Amino acid sequence: MVRDTIGLILLSDRPGRVASGSGPDHCGPNRPQSLSGRRYYIQYIDDFSRYTWVFFLCSKSSSEVCTVFRDFKNLVELQLKHCITRWRCDNGKGEYDNEVFPSILTEYGITFEPSPPYKQHKNGVSKMMIQIHNAKAHAMLLDCTLPPSMWAEAISTANYLHTRSPT
Repeated sequence: MVRDTIGLILLSDRPGRVASGSGPDHCGPNRPQSLSGRRYYIQYIDDFSRYTWVFFLCSKSSSEVCTVFRDFKNLVELQLKHCITRWRCDNGKGEYDNEVFPSILTEYGITFEPSPPYKQHKNGVSKMMIQIHNAKAHAMLLDCTLPPSMWAEAISTANYLHTRSPT
């Protein structure tokens, strides 16, 4: 279902403090596209609580990723009353390693912490979470004999179940 993944993670500003941020984790391109025409998804993970949010994308373009990030930032700040303070990512070429995204982080006072080149294993939490969600979604699609175009709904359901299940 997934050809490549790009992992990211955001860290909270203090240990023990929930949701100062979360990290996106791109996954895709998925074939076929979802019923809503999406081919990718981005997953944000809170470093402290491991709570995840999922947003679906048409492409991995910097403009779409920046729009989703701003929406996510507003969602976290309104729901949880915390600010994102640090952003750790794997230097996704085009999505985060461009002129626009670092300027957005600077605008909001968020520290940018890219991982070293060729060290994607430093984003193990996000990579594992992508694998967990993909496995759950794949199992749901097979068990219910749903068409592959329902992958986005299955990922949303997997995320819903994961965030409400104890460890």
